[in-house]
Amino acid sequence: MVENKKKRVHITLSQDSFDKVEETSNRYGITPNAFISFIVGQWVDANYNMSKVMSDKVNDLLPDLSTVSENPQLMEMVKAILSSDQDFKDAARNKIDNK
Repeated sequence: MVENKKKRVHITLSQDSFDKVEETSNRYGITPNAFISFIVGQWVDANYNMSKVMSDKVNDLLPDLSTVSENPQLMEMVKAILSSDQDFKDAARNKIDNK
């Protein structure tokens, strides 16, 4: 049997946002807490998978570092991605470290 551990987090919402969450959760017959847990879970699942796909693409796009340095457009694209994507940063760093 798989044990489903849960962690509690504290968030703060504006009154307006909470009112919307409460109204929507009431329509679904669940608590605001359950509704927010569902939303966060869905967002994490969708974005985690997308980030993993992106980081896996690094290995395909960067066969070696000379590929990046020889192509100015690719270098600019990598810089832009590196500035905002932690999984991409980690994958690129691993690629550099393993040379």
